[in-house]
Amino acid sequence: MSEFIRNSSWGVERVVHFMNDWYEHKSEPTSFLMVRYEDLKRDPHTELNAILQFMGINVSERTILQSVQFADFDNLRKKSQEADQADWRLRPRQAEDSESFKVRRGKVGGYVDYLSQEDIRFAGDIIESLHGDFGYRVERAPAKGKNRQLHRRS
Repeated sequence: MSEFIRNSSWGVERVVHFMNDWYEHKSEPTSFLMVRYEDLKRDPHTELNAILQFMGINVSERTILQSVQFADFDNLRKKSQEADQADWRLRPRQAEDSESFKVRRGKVGGYVDYLSQEDIRFAGDIIESLHGDFGYRVERAPAKGKNRQLHRRS
């Protein structure tokens, strides 16, 4: 993971640069809607409804509810574990390895379980340059040995 986040072609610096560049040009399409994973996780019904409205797609409340239920993390995880019935796109590469599942954890902030303190510090320093309208801040640890974490601004 350490090598991956530092990679000049696809690491965190490249991602932040892309996101900032993309955001600076958000006025070029005729309409713009920013959708964040954290918001989808917190309130999928409201976010899906906003996306559909933005796209000019009218569906029933029942369809939105069914869609949210179908895409619920626990439901997709269950479907991916039913190897003989799972959609090939959800099947794990290795059924015995929980990290090979496409639907692994669904945890906001789960990166802290995979990155070292040094990696979190490295990524946090770069993420601080992400445009403020994305709504993220890096929380600096007050005491030695505590992790810094990326948080969604309220």
